[in-house]
Amino acid sequence: MVHLPNFAELKGSTPVQSASLFTIMGVPALCSGLLTGFASSDPAIGNIILHVGLQGMTGVSLLLLPVLSHTYSLQMIFSVLYGTYSQGPFTLVSPICIELIGRSKLAFGYGICFFCFGLGNMVGPPIASLIYESTGVYVLTFLFSGACFIISAFLALCIPLTKKLT
Repeated sequence: MVHLPNFAELKGSTPVQSASLFTIMGVPALCSGLLTGFASSDPAIGNIILHVGLQGMTGVSLLLLPVLSHTYSLQMIFSVLYGTYSQGPFTLVSPICIELIGRSKLAFGYGICFFCFGLGNMVGPPIASLIYESTGVYVLTFLFSGACFIISAFLALCIPLTKKLT
């Protein structure tokens, strides 16, 4: 997402419009976090399946960015889509950790999860910058990010296979 304002400006948005995309992203992210929290408390909805769906849709929204980038209105639609789907997985960290390892090891599970989040946040932007610097095309950085989210969703589908059968 660090490249979004520059990419939006290259597509014709003003600096103010491109910076406002983050604000536009924030409002649906807030709503998504709340709604995901409510959904995760429903026993009929599986937290892992909800997580997989949100991760997958985040990836799809990033893969759609080349189509949704020609005008500021389309960029706003992208920001709403990305904001809606990207916040939910963070909301599900607690319920999924509790479901997988129990409350007694929750601190350890949180530590591992947030270590991985931090690692991704430290490594992702430099990789995206390397992709941009080597190709000169911002779209490839977003396609790479979308592919990572799709792969993450498929890997999360494997979680139920690794759970202990009791």
